[in-house]
Amino acid sequence: MLEIVIALLILCVGLISSLTLFHSGLKANIRTTTLNRMHFFAQEEMEGIKRAGYEAEQNGEIEFRYASSPYEDIQYKIAVDKPELLGEPPDLQIKRVTLTVKAFDGRQLVEREFVNYISK
Repeated sequence: MLEIVIALLILCVGLISSLTLFHSGLKANIRTTTLNRMHFFAQEEMEGIKRAGYEAEQNGEIEFRYASSPYEDIQYKIAVDKPELLGEPPDLQIKRVTLTVKAFDGRQLVEREFVNYISK
């Protein structure tokens, strides 16, 4: 009888540690999925900004807004300004586009910033 109790205790310890490991892996998977979706969204948005060109982007900043399908859970903000570069030629026309992306990964709000430059 004592052997059965000890065997069940060992089995329970093994199951509990396996469940803890499974839970940690699941959380890591959710976080990775969220980060991948944020990066895919940022890449698509930056490519759209580059396609629109220098003239299409006005200086300024927009407030955070929700992205459209399939990225409904992602918020983003775009800021456009003229960077100050050392030794910049006077005829150089360049704008800095900063895309800030936010999403909830199940535990916390994750924020990433992506910067790109467009020229005339």
